[in-house]
Amino acid sequence: MSLREMGERLSISRSGVNHRLRRILEFAEQLGSPEESLAEQSVFEVEEKLHAENAKTEEL
Repeated sequence: MSLREMGERLSISRSGVNHRLRRILEFAEQLGSPEESLAEQSVFEVEEKLHAENAKTEEL
């Protein structure tokens, strides 16, 4: 599906779709692979990072 088609379905601009997809990719890259990040971090550290990311998203 093209950015234009996604935008039409979501009632946002093509640029808005592109921005949101880039943000999702950035979050995925920061998280890394589940096996790697969970093996290296405690549950509390993972929760803390998710909370911080949610706070950043709410600011936008």
